[in-house]
Amino acid sequence: MRVHITFTPTADFGQMPINYNTFVSQFVYELIQPDVPFNSGRANGPNDGIPYYTFSNLYIPEVQQQDRTLHFAKVPIELTISMLVDPSNEQEVLARMNLVPHLEFDGGVGTTLLIDHINVLDEAKTLTHRARFRMLSPLASPLWESPDGREQHYVHYNDQEFSETIRSILVAKYERWRGKRLQDSRLTFCLDQKYVQRRRGRISKLVTFHEGETDEKKIKAIVAPFEVEGNPELIWLGYVAGFGERNLLGFG
Repeated sequence: MRVHITFTPTADFGQMPINYNTFVSQFVYELIQPDVPFNSGRANGPNDGIPYYTFSNLYIPEVQQQDRTLHFAKVPIELTISMLVDPSNEQEVLARMNLVPHLEFDGGVGTTLLIDHINVLDEAKTLTHRARFRMLSPLASPLWESPDGREQHYVHYNDQEFSETIRSILVAKYERWRGKRLQDSRLTFCLDQKYVQRRRGRISKLVTFHEGETDEKKIKAIVAPFEVEGNPELIWLGYVAGFGERNLLGFG
C-alpha cells in the first residue's frame, strides 16, 4: 500500500530543521499505528501487524537553507509512505490515518504542517526479474561486522560486498515476514554508474537523528538510481517495504 500525503504549513513563512527525519518518523509511526495487527504475510501463524514500511523525504518546493534550518513559503509539502498491508485492510488503515490532523515539530523547532489530503497511489502488484528504481529517500549504508563480532564499519557502495549485503538484508526481511526459508534468494544490486560519474562520486549523505541531544545518531547513506536483478518476490518486497536497513526511519 502506497499513500501520498499533502500538507499545508500553518504559517506564511515556515521553517523546519534540516535534519527533520526524527519528527517525520515519529509522525509516520503515529499515522499508521504499526503495533495494530493487520497481516503477517503467513499462511498460518500469529498476526504480526504491519511488519515493514518506509517513507520518502519531504518534497518542499522553493525551499531555502540557512545554517541548519529549511525555510519555505505557504506551499504544498508532500510525503509518500509505502507499507506492507493486506489489501483487505487498506480501508481500515486509511480510516486510522484520517484521525491524525498534522505533523508537529516538538519544542517549536518547526512550523506545524496540516494534512490536506491522503490519497492511495497505484503501485505494482508484481515485478519482473529486473527493475530500475529512483530513490525517494536515501539508502542507508549497511554495517558490516567481522566474523569475531568485534569490528564494525559501514559498507561503501564501491566495496565488493555491498550488493551481497543488500541482498542478505532483503532475504532476512522476507523470511521474517513469511516465516519460512526462501528457496530462490538470487539478487544483485547495482548503482547507475553513469549517474555516479556525473556526480563525481558525490552521492553520500549523512543524516542526523536527535541532533544536539544526548542520543544523537548519524547515519551514512547514499542517493542514486539503481538496478536490481533476481527473484521477483524479493524485488517486489524491496519496492514496497524498502531496500537496505533502517526503513522505519525513512531509508531505502
